[in-house]
Amino acid sequence: MATIHETTPHRHEAPQEPQEPLDRIIRHVIDPQSPLAFAARDLEADLFVERGYAEAPGDIHKEYAPYLNASLFEVIIEGDEPVGMVRIITNGPAGFKTINDAESGRLEITTEGQAMLDDIDPDDMAEVGAVAIDKVHRGRDAGRALTDAYGALRRYCVDNKVGHLIASMDEQYFETFKAVFGDTVVALGPMVDYMGSRTVPLLMYPIAMVDSLDGREGFQDLHNQIMAAQERVV
Repeated sequence: MATIHETTPHRHEAPQEPQEPLDRIIRHVIDPQSPLAFAARDLEADLFVERGYAEAPGDIHKEYAPYLNASLFEVIIEGDEPVGMVRIITNGPAGFKTINDAESGRLEITTEGQAMLDDIDPDDMAEVGAVAIDKVHRGRDAGRALTDAYGALRRYCVDNKVGHLIASMDEQYFETFKAVFGDTVVALGPMVDYMGSRTVPLLMYPIAMVDSLDGREGFQDLHNQIMAAQERVV
């Protein structure tokens, strides 16, 4: 399931006592069989199961299996513990999951959306397969973890000259995402029921997304945090 999930705490969760943040880095992991990649995949699967989008972690591992060899992982590490991850699916033999799921009827891409995709060189595109933050950090400092994720994505796109990202996104998260990043995020089709949630396929312009925050009232701090996060990718 190629979905970015909303990661704010549930209303019934007890507030966490503020804690001093530990040193945090972001590891760029290119070997999908490495220990850090396994840790990232476990975070990903745990979130899908927790939200009721899969019954067991193995279901998610199976869902992503065709894309594993084309997957890279940005792993957010605090102290010595992985606390968040981004799965990036590159252009490989299996193609992109969001597009394949639309072709199979699980998602829907409109004629206009498909025309936009047809104009993009697949080598100038990658897919955000998932963004997941562990449960503790969703309750404590979800905002910081998400800015780390966005910073890692921007760094990947700059370093690899990737101008477009696709993804499928949960409805609630999409509304917030669109409100922040505006026209740099484009829905490719309508919301449909997809593995337990209303989901929309979308196209993002990753460099312009972050740049659009620079100088905007109320968003300058977010811009600065994302730019600082990309410098922590190692």
